[in-house]
Amino acid sequence: YEHEERGVYNRIAPLVETRLSSLRALSYAMTVRPRTSEGEDAQKSAVATALLRHTETEAALGAKKNTALLYSELYGTAFFLSLWDAKGGEEEAGGIALSVLSPFEVFPCELGRAAVEDQESILISEVLSREEIHTIYGVEITAGECDVYAPSIAEGGGYTGQAGAVLATTAAKMKDAATVLSYFERPRARYPAGRL
Repeated sequence: YEHEERGVYNRIAPLVETRLSSLRALSYAMTVRPRTSEGEDAQKSAVATALLRHTETEAALGAKKNTALLYSELYGTAFFLSLWDAKGGEEEAGGIALSVLSPFEVFPCELGRAAVEDQESILISEVLSREEIHTIYGVEITAGECDVYAPSIAEGGGYTGQAGAVLATTAAKMKDAATVLSYFERPRARYPAGRL
C-alpha cells in the first residue's frame, strides 16, 4: 500500500547544492595592494590589478572556478594548473593557460606531505582529445579510447515513488583521446630552475 511505502531522502545533496550555489555567488577578485602610501606606488598597483583582471578574463577563471568548487565538494580537493601558452593570449608573446585538475589526475611523490611546495615531484595524468593534444603540443598522435571519471547527475534520493537526482562520479570512455603525462620536479642542484 502507498501509506506503507518507504523512501530514502538524501540529506547531503541539498546541502552540497546550497553550498555550491553560495560559493559560486562569491566574487573572487585578485588585487594588488600598494606597498607604500606614495602616489606612484598606488598607480602601479592599479595598473597591476587591471592586468590581473584582464588575465582572469582571458583564462576564463570564472568558469574554471566553478569546476574547481564542484571537484572540491565531491572529492575534497581540486588543483589549478597554470602554464605559459606560447600561442595563447592576445599578444605575440603568448598568455597564461589555466586548467582545473581533479584529484584523480594528480599523483604526488609522497602522500604524507600536504603542501604542493613540499613535494619533490608531481605526476599529472590528463586524458585529452586528439585535437587538444595537437593544439597544445603541436604533434599528431594515434588516438584511442581512454577511461575517464567525471562528475555527473545520478538518479537517487527520491521518496514515495518520486525520483531524485544527486551529484555522483561516473566512469566513462572518451573516444579519440590519449593520456598525457606531465612530470614536474622541484629545483635542485642538477636542475636549478626545476624540470617539466
